[in-house]
Amino acid sequence: MGVRKRLSASIFVFILVMGLFLFTASIEYSKTYDNHVKEVQDQLTMIKLNLENLITSRMIALNGLKAHAEIDPFFTQEDYTYFAKGIYDSASDAVQSMTFITDTTITHIYPYEPYKSVIGIDLGVNDEQNVSIQYVKDNLKTLLIAPVNLVEGGLGIITRIPVVNEDTYFGQITIIFDYEKTLALSGIMDLSETHLIEWRYRDVLKDKDQVIWSNFESTDRDESQIQSAEVALYESSMFLFALPKGGFEGKSTLFYLILGIGLLISIISSFVIYRLLTTTDALAISESELMENNEELEALVNQLKANEEELYDQYDEISRQKDQIQALADRDYLTNLYNRRRYAMDLGKSIGIQKSGTLLLFDIDNFKNINDTQGHKYGDKVLIHIASVLEKSVCQDASIYRIGGDEFAIHLPDMTSNSDVESCIQSFFEALHAENSVENIENHITASVGISQYPVHASTADDLLMKADIAMYEAKKEGKNRFCYFTEALTSNFDYAVNVEKELRSALEEQRFVLFYQAIVSAEDGDVVSYEALLRIEASSLSPVEFIPIAESSGLIVPIGFLIVEEVCRKLNKWRENGVLLKPIAINISAKQLYDNSLVLFIKTCLKRYDLPAYLLEIEVTESVLIENSGYAIQRLEALRAEGISISLDDFGTGYSSLSYLTYMPVDKVKIDKGLKDKFLFLENSAVMKNLISICHDLNLKVVTEGVETEAEYQRLKSFGSDLIQGYYFDKPGPIGDGGKMDP
Repeated sequence: MGVRKRLSASIFVFILVMGLFLFTASIEYSKTYDNHVKEVQDQLTMIKLNLENLITSRMIALNGLKAHAEIDPFFTQEDYTYFAKGIYDSASDAVQSMTFITDTTITHIYPYEPYKSVIGIDLGVNDEQNVSIQYVKDNLKTLLIAPVNLVEGGLGIITRIPVVNEDTYFGQITIIFDYEKTLALSGIMDLSETHLIEWRYRDVLKDKDQVIWSNFESTDRDESQIQSAEVALYESSMFLFALPKGGFEGKSTLFYLILGIGLLISIISSFVIYRLLTTTDALAISESELMENNEELEALVNQLKANEEELYDQYDEISRQKDQIQALADRDYLTNLYNRRRYAMDLGKSIGIQKSGTLLLFDIDNFKNINDTQGHKYGDKVLIHIASVLEKSVCQDASIYRIGGDEFAIHLPDMTSNSDVESCIQSFFEALHAENSVENIENHITASVGISQYPVHASTADDLLMKADIAMYEAKKEGKNRFCYFTEALTSNFDYAVNVEKELRSALEEQRFVLFYQAIVSAEDGDVVSYEALLRIEASSLSPVEFIPIAESSGLIVPIGFLIVEEVCRKLNKWRENGVLLKPIAINISAKQLYDNSLVLFIKTCLKRYDLPAYLLEIEVTESVLIENSGYAIQRLEALRAEGISISLDDFGTGYSSLSYLTYMPVDKVKIDKGLKDKFLFLENSAVMKNLISICHDLNLKVVTEGVETEAEYQRLKSFGSDLIQGYYFDKPGPIGDGGKMDP
């Protein structure tokens, strides 16, 4: 064979081997490039979450301060400090201050001492800030602007929230975020060391995008490579853009290693082929030449083995990193349980292959009370504790997920027997009861459980979760600390509850709540002693029996309760102006209202505003306020009594251990429920009623008997010693004040 043919064969082998390695290198380049892009996207997502947590959570928290300002437009700096401090103390130090602007002038600020010099400044004459203030004033919409030169010095990120009193603009609450601290806490400044990054928002005042911070140069923008993320804020949107300063890189150590090895092997292979062909062409080769070629081949094999081991090591490292990334994507950051994303994958797969199974949705009862009274950090520790109890107590082969907040899901594959499912739930209930202490604090934690099954109830993971949620809602409605199976009938109940909640929100927004009043009379002479305020909805067929439980479960009872307190105080003031002899009015307070941090202050503020003595207000509570966190409830009731407000225990006799509450609950009166009166008043064991009244008197408590409808009932209760009577026999609830009993 001639020299030209041997050379051509060697070149062909070189190109073939090198081509294979180039193809492998291109795969590695693409994988490295994609990982680099994913890394930048993950960094942007982290900054987005930080910004949403820093800004949106504070803006939502301001709604309580806004509601107070709208209810009480004459609030003092002390009142403002009380509400603002709770928001400020729970925030990161990115919040610089919170101001209240009456019309266009700064009238309140928190913290007060560092910034009190700005009180009295009319921002209407400040050209930079006047435009944004007027926009909020004219449009009654929340506005975010940044960066802004602050009158107290420095730059800030400002959000303005309008405050309306009687459908008229009154002022606006402004929360000021420190510009530099927000950039630092969000992670923007850290990322800017290695990346080009820009933070901008849509400026509705100028109808264009406004840059908040950027280290981009005009020549840096390669729009095809820039990664972006939208930051969802309260009624606003912001956008983040990022690009590595050197662009996205696909070349890695492994990429260069593959190319180097490929070049080396291609050269050696072509050389060996050339030598072999030369040897064959010569038809004779010496033994020493054969040995030399053999040594070269052995060296090549050894080199290939070494390269193979190095490639395997690098592959193992890549696999470990992949597993770590997968764990982060599948796990809840707080409890390390599977997250909602993993739930959707697992349940979708099980349902898709036509398996059967059960889903349990656990929701911690009254968890908000723990957060409100012990703080969110302690609440997180409780969630971690509950996750640990679940992992130790649930059935074998079960998968546990944290769906969000205080909701946990348990997937029981291939389990549909009611007895097996209930045994699994009972194991958790028992374990939770046995391990109810976190950091030596007894919380009396219970859970409500909704049960749905596939394929009988749902054909998708989302539907299965929704139906378990409906069943869980029913379990809570039935008294909590129990479980409930999903049925189709519950769907209509759930829809009914949703519609009632919409009606309540509409009534709250349109101010359609009205108060009826029912007299409470002296058993001795029938004279009116006091009244009870009873809530109704104007132009609605819903009765309190229907809407009060849903107001409780939805949390709407808190703002509704504030309206009742305000209206009763306003009504008493009006009657006094008309020369009416005032009698105390009782107001029903629920557990959720009692746990609200601002309740006591709000009642005191209303009494002060209308210059009313505290004895004209009476508070009625049921024993349910003591089921959760009784120490906290007693503390609040004692604070009200210290102001001179009388406390009554309502619906006495409907619970399971009412008598024990009378020995330590700070109450002045006991209201015996109509059901207890009906059961014992005229039976042979009527002594129960008489003895019950006697026990209350021994405890220095007055007794009110509810639901009295006949002369016979009244006379018998009078003989038994009941102090006060309430019922249709003496008075039916009505909107007194326009010709009613308390008119002059």
